[in-house]
Amino acid sequence: MSKYALGYLEDAASRSEPFFVAVAPIAPHSNMRLQEPRQFDLPEYAERHAGLFSDYKIPRTENFNPDVPSGVSWVRELPKLNQTLIDYHDEFQRSRLRALQSVDEMIDGLVNSLRDKNLLDNTYIIYTTDNGFHISQHRLPPGKECPFEEDIHIPLIIRGPGVPAGKTAKVVSSHTDLTPTILKLAGSYRPDLDGFPIPLDVKALAAPQSGEHVNVEFWGEATLEGKYGSPFDDPKITSNNTYKALRLIGEDYNILYTVWCSGEREFYDVHRDPSQMHNYHDPNHTPSQIHYDLLGRSFKHVMNRLDALLMVTKSCKGWECHEPWRVLHPDGSVATLAEALHKNYDAFYENQPRVSFLSCVKGHVVSEEGPQDVTPWQSATHGSYEGSRMGDGAQGPLLPGTARKASFERNGRWSDWT
Repeated sequence: MSKYALGYLEDAASRSEPFFVAVAPIAPHSNMRLQEPRQFDLPEYAERHAGLFSDYKIPRTENFNPDVPSGVSWVRELPKLNQTLIDYHDEFQRSRLRALQSVDEMIDGLVNSLRDKNLLDNTYIIYTTDNGFHISQHRLPPGKECPFEEDIHIPLIIRGPGVPAGKTAKVVSSHTDLTPTILKLAGSYRPDLDGFPIPLDVKALAAPQSGEHVNVEFWGEATLEGKYGSPFDDPKITSNNTYKALRLIGEDYNILYTVWCSGEREFYDVHRDPSQMHNYHDPNHTPSQIHYDLLGRSFKHVMNRLDALLMVTKSCKGWECHEPWRVLHPDGSVATLAEALHKNYDAFYENQPRVSFLSCVKGHVVSEEGPQDVTPWQSATHGSYEGSRMGDGAQGPLLPGTARKASFERNGRWSDWT
């Protein structure tokens, strides 16, 4: 792969047109064995890296093989890992780290090639991954399909013209924002896309319009990797891994809310519980709901807002995905959870339809995903609220030189097109 990437770069650099190169190495994925016994085995790595990380161990965090489990039923019912499994997981992770050394060498080669061609200072480099990874957290074998932070919080590093060096941007974003970001760098804009350009320069980072939400979803079974967690051994345990989730991060809150096809729900206050060990919807933790307080509002009031927002994000399309609160409040009076928590909206959110599933199908079948739409706030019906952010008819932030469309480019919800 490194050879082909460098070759393409060599060819592109000989031309005057701008170029785009995407490089997606397999490492550090597990090695899939198709022969019997079929399983995901240790990731393969170059022989020259075999001696690296020999003393590495997975960090023994609070959620590492915990005595008291958390999560929905199939996770919560996993047995505690024995020493054989823990030792295997440590070696599994060492193999992943070794496999990544070849990726590091490839990136080093690409950067050096750009530098040698005097193109580095005029090239944007975006480094990210398609998923995170859990291994021993919550007693889980190696895998990546859960909504836990280890699975969904991934690296994103961008360098290029105008991007401040060494800055950590506290911007909430997801993969859906990469295409609009690249298009903007190329001088283009697609208002029908679900994502929104990630702020990159000093001016944009000073007042980001990226919002505070990320939609997370998965359909089907969770793959248990490694020789002790083969997906072919006992698929029953993970047959209900279909879910819709919302990550919401603001100045005063950091939340994960998940609705599963089994009917189970999860709520983690990640500010107070960064290891995600206390699911407020777990029967063992429901008494905590009584004393929960966020910005002066009760657990019930918070949940009503989160569920309504998830109803929007799970089925949104185009601008709705960037401004989901505007679907609920078309007048622009609400753009954050903090604003939605005003007591004037309590009855409005109490009466919204709830996110739910009709069954646990192993695929994206919209007809099995329960209600799809919220009931928007209408001043004539619900009354007006003088604390409005923008006033009636406000249109919210737009990119320079663009106009908001009154309707979609094509009909249908986001979910219908994926």
